[in-house]
Amino acid sequence: MEFQIEKRDEINAKIYGVEYKIRKPTVREAEQMRKSLKKATEDEATEVMMKFLSHLGLPQEAGLEMQADHFVQLCECLSKSEKK
Repeated sequence: MEFQIEKRDEINAKIYGVEYKIRKPTVREAEQMRKSLKKATEDEATEVMMKFLSHLGLPQEAGLEMQADHFVQLCECLSKSEKK
């Protein structure tokens, strides 16, 4: 039996006509974000998520200009596993 992973996954996100390459988070990054969200107040939660997405490659200004539901859809897309 063999298991091999060649490279980290990225998604090509086209947001309002502009393309961005955003990498998928590592387990450590996802866990840290989860812990940060748990500690955050409701007012701080968006900032925590914005910093997280910025760290993964989405410019902060692009995230701030997104509709809230689109922002949530992007977060969900990054957390899904693709079946191969």
